[in-house]
Amino acid sequence: MLRITKIIRDSLRGEIWEESNGTVVILNITSACNLRCKHCYISAGKPNPDELSFEEIERLSDDLKDLKTRAVIISGGEPLIREDVFKIAKVMKKNGISTHLSSNGTLINEKNINCIRENFDYVGISIDGPPKTHDFFRGREGSFKKILNNILLCKKEGINLGIRFSISEYTAEKSNLEFIFNLAEQIGVNKVYISYVVNYGYAKSLPKINYSKLREATNFIIEKSFEYVENNKSIEIVTGNNESDSVILFEEFSKRYPERKEIMRTNLKIWGGNACGERIINIDNKGNIKPDPFFPFSVGNVREGKISEQLSKSDIIKFLREKPRKIKYCNECKFIDICNGGSRSRAMNTYGKIDMPDPNCHIIYEKFYKN
Repeated sequence: MLRITKIIRDSLRGEIWEESNGTVVILNITSACNLRCKHCYISAGKPNPDELSFEEIERLSDDLKDLKTRAVIISGGEPLIREDVFKIAKVMKKNGISTHLSSNGTLINEKNINCIRENFDYVGISIDGPPKTHDFFRGREGSFKKILNNILLCKKEGINLGIRFSISEYTAEKSNLEFIFNLAEQIGVNKVYISYVVNYGYAKSLPKINYSKLREATNFIIEKSFEYVENNKSIEIVTGNNESDSVILFEEFSKRYPERKEIMRTNLKIWGGNACGERIINIDNKGNIKPDPFFPFSVGNVREGKISEQLSKSDIIKFLREKPRKIKYCNECKFIDICNGGSRSRAMNTYGKIDMPDPNCHIIYEKFYKN
C-alpha cells in the first residue's frame, strides 16, 4: 500500500521514514458472500465446507504472533456472515495484533455495531461510485443505499472508518472518483483506500482497463492527495496493487517541491514498493498460504505446520524477497528500488511467469505500448 498523503506530508516536513517492522496478514475467513461483485478475487458465493474452524484460527493466531504480525485484515467473502467473526477478532487482539475488518457493509446493523466497535481497530467498507455504478458492480440493486446508511451508523458510533474503492474498466472514470472523494469529505471518513483490480477470480472475466483511463485515474488521485495535504485536510489517501503510482507521485512531487525531492525518493525507497510474500501474506479460508490474495497458487497451508517454516522453504518466497527482484525489463529501470517490480500476481495471471513486468506499470506502458 502506498500511503500517498502521508508520504507527501512527511517528506515536506523533512521526516525520513523508518523501516517497516512486522507483517500484515490478509485472512479470508469465509468464501460466503451475500453480493456477487464483478471483481471478487475469491469468486465468493457459498461457504466452503473445508473452511478453517474457529479452533484452527485460534491456533493460527499464536503462529501469527510468532511471525511478528502487526495487523490482520479479516476479510471474506463477507466476514460478517461468520457468526464467530468477533471471537476471531478477539483472539487476534489477545495476541497483540491490530484487527481490521474488510466488509461490503451490507450486514452492519444496530445489533452488531457495538461488537464491531469493540473488536476492530479499523473498518474498511467498499463503495465503487454513485448508486447505479456501485449496484451494478456489486451485483445487487439497492446495496449502495444500505451501505451508505451503515457507514453513517459507523460514524455515529465513533468507529475508525475508511472507504474502499476498486478501480476497473467499469469504475475508473474521473466522475466516479470525484463522487467517492466528495462523499468521503461529506461523511468525514478517515481514509480513502483505492485498490487497482487484479485479474484473478471473477475479475478474470473483466475487460482489461484502458490505459488512458488508468493514467487519468492515477493523476487525479495524486492531484487530490496534494490538494488534501496543501489544504490541511485530514483524509488519508492510500493506493494498493499498482506500485508504479509511486513513480508518478515522485515526478509530480519533484516538480512542485524540487528542494525536497531527495527526501521523497529516500522515503519511497524505504517504503519499498510491492511487499507480497515479504511484509504481506495471505491466508485463505482453507488455510492456504499465499504471497497475496491474488496469487494463483499457494506456497503452503497452515494445517501443515508453522507458517514461517513453510515460507522459508518456498522458492517463490525467496524470489519475492530478493532485492532487487529479477524481473524482465524492470532491472533496467532506475525506479526498481521504489516499486519493487509491481504486482507479481498481475504478472503471473497475465503472462504465467513471475518474472514478467506488471502490465499496469506506467513506465512499461509508456516504453512499449503507447505507440
